Amino acid sequence: MHNCVHLASQRIHGKELPKNHEVAAIHDYVLSDNQFKRIAVNSRLMAEEFKGRYGLSEHQLDISYPGYDPTQFNPVKAREERDATRQALGVDQHELLIGLITSGNFKKRNVAGFVETAALVSQRLPDQCRFLVIGKDDNSVYQQQAEKLGLDDRFIWRSTVPDIERFYGALDVFVLPAHIEEFGRVALEAMACATPVLLSAWVGAAELIEGEFPELILDDSNDSDAWASRIVALLINDEHKELGARLAQLATHYSHQQQYKKLKASFQTLMASS
Repeated sequence: MHNCVHLASQRIHGKELPKNHEVAAIHDYVLSDNQFKRIAVNSRLMAEEFKGRYGLSEHQLDISYPGYDPTQFNPVKAREERDATRQALGVDQHELLIGLITSGNFKKRNVAGFVETAALVSQRLPDQCRFLVIGKDDNSVYQQQAEKLGLDDRFIWRSTVPDIERFYGALDVFVLPAHIEEFGRVALEAMACATPVLLSAWVGAAELIEGEFPELILDDSNDSDAWASRIVALLINDEHKELGARLAQLATHYSHQQQYKKLKASFQTLMASS
């Protein structure tokens, strides 16, 4: 399973899905029928949702975090064109770059909250920060929001781009204040590129860092003041680069190969016990 359609509707829209929702009907049929031995889910966030909604037990769920490609996402490759990438984005050498990179669905990933946070960061660090949003979605509403806040010249908007690792490497901080993200591979990719991250507690990938880096997780995706304070604290911290290196080291435990081995071992254990 890759998503929690019921929980997502509650978190994003504040309401339940209609009875005739096709994906929800499939989820309900499969997960309520209980004709399976195990279900692989992307995070503990998903596991807890399915346990609560469908009454599934712990032994029926296997948490299998999505992996990443270390040959593409690593500190060296991400930073080899850092200066050129920042220059192409129009970011001056003295400016700090904070970014939200996603595949799309700006409402789910809370781009509106990111814009609000950017306004507060700009007040605390005047003329020092630029903000980058990359993703495939209609950004006109969010551009208007930024313009009303006097930030139109501070924001850079890009659709899906190739060589995305260059953009992770160009950032000083990556943020994902999503209302819900069943995992959020972009967060793992940013970490693998040695870029400090700030994640919503509703992002499954936050589970990877909660033990060692709890300060990089924020409980409320809508608390723009808290996000701004944490971003500023990261940017002025002398240990900024060291933090990125530690996150990159942690990420190495979640490569595609590593995750495949873990899932295969779990499957073999299941077959041996059946």
